[in-house]
Amino acid sequence: MNKDNRDILLPGKVHTSTSKSNRDEMTFDPRVEHDACFVGGTVGIGARIFNRPEDLPVARKLIDGCIWAYELMPAGLMPDSFHALPCEDPQACQWNTDKWHAGIVDIDPTVSEENVEEKVTELRIPPGVTDFPDRSFRLRYVLFSIWSGGFSYVQQLQSHRVDIYTLPYYWR
Repeated sequence: MNKDNRDILLPGKVHTSTSKSNRDEMTFDPRVEHDACFVGGTVGIGARIFNRPEDLPVARKLIDGCIWAYELMPAGLMPDSFHALPCEDPQACQWNTDKWHAGIVDIDPTVSEENVEEKVTELRIPPGVTDFPDRSFRLRYVLFSIWSGGFSYVQQLQSHRVDIYTLPYYWR
């Protein structure tokens, strides 16, 4: 689910297990990893090689999903991993702020329905993302900002007395 209501797919994880009735059960984990963005290209190449044109729209949506994840971040850098908000019905998926907030509350036990807006602002969670398990992403964002902002950004950091221990959490 994304705020722009784009028709995209993101590569997530599926866990399988065999139940007592010998039926395979699958559970979906909407954790997206940067390294899985090759899947769209792989599906597209497979569709061409094996003459399966019906798979090309899936490949395009997977590619568009990774592009969306890059565009979503302020510096244009996709996090190594994040939890996305899956749609209940892929054919009719419209943005819903309440469901997004509920997804954040479900993922993070420190967040309640009362303070979810505060947590979104504090952690700068973009719409459609429910969590960043990889907190080091923030450090890469800050380093990118320093590199692109030059010396004036370093002076701004120094004026806030940010040290190496708090730098990963400072990404304003």
